[in-house]
Amino acid sequence: MASNPKIKTEGLLYHFLQRELWADDVWLFQSLASRLILRLGIWLSPAAYARLPWLVPYARRDPTCRGNKKLGLADAWGSPDDQGFMRDDNSLLKGVPRSMTVQSTLGAYAGRRVDTGFVAAHVWRRIDHELLAARHPLTYSFVPNVIWLPADVAKLTDREGSFAQQFVQALAVNIYRAVAVPASLEKLVEEAWEMLPVPASIPPQALPEVSELNFFEPSPEFYLRRRKTFLTVASALHQGGGSSKVVAARYAPGLHVVDPSVRASLAQRLEGLSESLIV
Repeated sequence: MASNPKIKTEGLLYHFLQRELWADDVWLFQSLASRLILRLGIWLSPAAYARLPWLVPYARRDPTCRGNKKLGLADAWGSPDDQGFMRDDNSLLKGVPRSMTVQSTLGAYAGRRVDTGFVAAHVWRRIDHELLAARHPLTYSFVPNVIWLPADVAKLTDREGSFAQQFVQALAVNIYRAVAVPASLEKLVEEAWEMLPVPASIPPQALPEVSELNFFEPSPEFYLRRRKTFLTVASALHQGGGSSKVVAARYAPGLHVVDPSVRASLAQRLEGLSESLIV
């Protein structure tokens, strides 16, 4: 006799909220979903965004980079694409804040660092561009486009056009849109913002004070490490190859097939971004 299937906790909260509470009481769903996002979500601090608008500006997401045995695709994570960007599956992005402490009024968060179970969730999926947000290099690791959430809560924001997705978008605009960045980065930052649609369904007065949210606070050493990485990747782009590991083992060896002018353009961008990280 077959045993009864077991209840798994993975995804349990998401299914309850999205499939049951949404159908039974939409107002309660919206109230609870917004509360979970506000209290459990973590953003990079606005002050950090002002210096570091992109976390991994040398990468973008490629859903095929981990390979597919059925399709005969080999694992190519970390290799460069034809524009010189490192092919990622969100791994680079997910791990960026692990060294940072969290500034929060929530006792379980304040002064602590994140562990497993958090997802680097993209705030926008569709943007004003033919590419999805995660696949465009200017929006993939753009700080306003990333919030760290517990996995079950993050799933709520994945549904295109959903209340939860529009709520985090409104929060991102409220947190970062008016923050000044270095003059040298203004044009590039504005180019990224112009691709991010502003949700009209969430009025500004429905949002909390920015000071009430949770933020990662980088240390001076974090900025130095980011700057070193940007310059190391820029150097590999200028050289057009090499056998040494540059963030990922496959990256530098694959650069020789990328057009030199394309490599030079990306290298110059990374060098420009590194200037604001000098401590």
